[in-house]
Amino acid sequence: MGATTRLTETDPLHWSLMSRKGDLKRVDKIARDAGIPPERRRDFGRYIEKCKRSGPYDLASSGDATEEQLREMAKDFKHGAA
Repeated sequence: MGATTRLTETDPLHWSLMSRKGDLKRVDKIARDAGIPPERRRDFGRYIEKCKRSGPYDLASSGDATEEQLREMAKDFKHGAA
């Protein structure tokens, strides 16, 4: 049998995964607050990634969106900008 690898708090991958989980929770909350239905949540995530690469939110250099920018993206997505 193969050994199971456990991530410890000192492992950088642990923090990377924890950070990603927090980001997903934040985006889910913003999507819910904006009234984006659960079945469109994945499309909203793709829209965010598209906006990060090129779009009106100037995220190409940092790649990170502020909460205010995410709320604007949610509003744009809901009104058909996707």
